[in-house]
Amino acid sequence: GKVDGEHGYETFHAGASGVTDDAFCASVRAKMAQKQHDQRAATAGPSDGTHGPDATTKKARGPARPTASQKEEARKAAAEEAERITREEEEKDRLWRQSVALGGSLADRKASYEAKWRELESGGADTPVGYDDVPWLVPEGTKVTASEVAALLLHQVPPAEAKTALRAQVKRWHPDKFQQKLGGRIVDADRERIMTRVNETSNIITEAWSNA
Repeated sequence: GKVDGEHGYETFHAGASGVTDDAFCASVRAKMAQKQHDQRAATAGPSDGTHGPDATTKKARGPARPTASQKEEARKAAAEEAERITREEEEKDRLWRQSVALGGSLADRKASYEAKWRELESGGADTPVGYDDVPWLVPEGTKVTASEVAALLLHQVPPAEAKTALRAQVKRWHPDKFQQKLGGRIVDADRERIMTRVNETSNIITEAWSNA
């Protein structure tokens, strides 16, 4: 047969050269199938998906969506960060309220504390000492931590001198030292109340000194 220029396969005529109709049809189908295969391969391009009909689809899809586990991890991270910020703000608010309740800034409280100690220690042997005469660190019933006590007692104290400064406060508030120095002046009606709180104050200052 001859080559058909339009379709690129040979044409046969039934009965020519002994070619049957079945053989002719089979040849046509084979040629057409080969041509279609070649066209698909040319259109598809490389197998990496960057060209051909799938490339447009992939580009249109955009970046991959996060998985359910990734979404959950992001949600947890955001929740933890929000909780941390909330705790920080609550702590700032607590410290501010405490400062107001305790009578102002650290500088003012430290100055008042030391002034009351000088007044107490300068009194004569016959000067009575009642509960309200003792320079307590904080008002009665106020909860305070060792770190807060250290912040007060070490206000404007150089870091290199912190341990020594707190050691002096430990000696000042030690129950035996306190009793030895001021016991004879303590009003009997307030003695038990005073010494109970002196013990509490001594313990928390000792803790602050240990942590310094």
